Amino acid sequence: MIERPSRRHRGPALATALVLVALALLASCTSDESNPVGVGLGTASLDTLLQEFELDSLVHLGRLDIENPVQPLDEADVLYLGERLGDASSILANFDFGDIATYQYTIGDSVVADLDFALVAELLEAAAPVDEIDLLLQTAEWYKAGHGPMGDEETQRPWPEIVKDFDVHRLTAPHDTLTYPGAEPAYEGADLASGAGDQPLDGLVELRLTAETVLGWVDAREELGVIIREPATSPDRELAGFVSRESANIQDSLLEQNLQGTKLGPTIRIELRSDEFLFVSPTADVSTWHALADLPTGTDQDIVLRSHLISSVLLRFDLEALPERVRINRANLVLHVDTARTYGPSTRLELSELPTELAPSGTRTRVIDDDVEIESEFLSNGILDPEHLTDHTVRLALTTTVQRFINGLPDYEVGYLLGYSDRSFPGTITVVDQDGVAQNQVNTGSLSPRTFMQRWTFHGTDAPPELRPRLEVLYTRIDELTDGEAR
Repeated sequence: MIERPSRRHRGPALATALVLVALALLASCTSDESNPVGVGLGTASLDTLLQEFELDSLVHLGRLDIENPVQPLDEADVLYLGERLGDASSILANFDFGDIATYQYTIGDSVVADLDFALVAELLEAAAPVDEIDLLLQTAEWYKAGHGPMGDEETQRPWPEIVKDFDVHRLTAPHDTLTYPGAEPAYEGADLASGAGDQPLDGLVELRLTAETVLGWVDAREELGVIIREPATSPDRELAGFVSRESANIQDSLLEQNLQGTKLGPTIRIELRSDEFLFVSPTADVSTWHALADLPTGTDQDIVLRSHLISSVLLRFDLEALPERVRINRANLVLHVDTARTYGPSTRLELSELPTELAPSGTRTRVIDDDVEIESEFLSNGILDPEHLTDHTVRLALTTTVQRFINGLPDYEVGYLLGYSDRSFPGTITVVDQDGVAQNQVNTGSLSPRTFMQRWTFHGTDAPPELRPRLEVLYTRIDELTDGEAR
């Protein structure tokens, strides 16, 4: 037996859907080109011998929920507020007004060094009465009005403006960030931002707080937590993302001018004079994700992927139905997007070959990446934008692995892991006006699949036949080929 080539990976690869780093873009990886196994068979003759075969017998669907203890949820780059398709989140932030390291004093564009509590008291006394104190949230670029699809300059489209109302409440105790996702913690009834009103998410969101309350926190040097919620009367309860205090990967492109030099996350800004501010940064922040939609595990249900809180699927089709003694010229996994239940920014999906025992069919398997070693074989990838698709069919190549199966390899039951790559959210964001004209581009780099919340929903085997998941195979019978010529 020929030894099967494999690559052994440890935790970091598994934490990003157990697949290898993307090797090529969709144009070169989605199987429009023939597999090299068909090279040299005589093109003219081969064209007359190619046969098509479709396989829609999905016999295995297991789910892998992948956790990363090195990067818990409270270290995510984006904080989420709102709800969509059963997923809902509020924002929690802890402040320690007794820690001078969380304070920053700015005059114009300059940051004043050597700040201490004596100077803080002096500044507040000199500026009295202080009545303009705001809780700042920085909208992540993708959620601003007018953004175009990430990494897709040819289909630029304007994005509708999101308008939200906000409630801010003091928690009964500072939150423990490591307990999330989870239920919203207990909070006090008074809304500290009752005058905030509806605000468009076009950059910096300023929530006016009750000045007397915040100055009392500063004077008492309190340590406390707040929750930022969206009331039921908010105009757009759509999920929206805001920059967290951990957003080192994306802060250069997302900072507003009046936040330059400060930490990110929900930040309290105390205006002393028109160009003179005290900032207080959070010591911790996290999305609650107090509601998360159930993800299906049945072969007769939809195929659903989720990033941020990563959940991938391991699929297997009944390859025994394929003819024997054939050369596979091309094989694609074909999926049809349910656009009504898919949301989020563009991403790089990847397909890998794994043993099905890793994720038994009909179950959800929780994986801690540092505890698992696994062999995986990279198959293909593609950059896709779920909310800007014009063709709602996704094709990913698995030609090589189908040919190996025909050849009797490997010696275990093979599944196809569909998930996110190590660099899942690629490229740039194109900002366009309402006429669809490109204005500028923001370079986001290549972000972890834990950065943005996104859900892909593909139709399952209970859908109409034309929408079901399937393998499309193009093959030639070996017995009909001799030295590259047809018999």
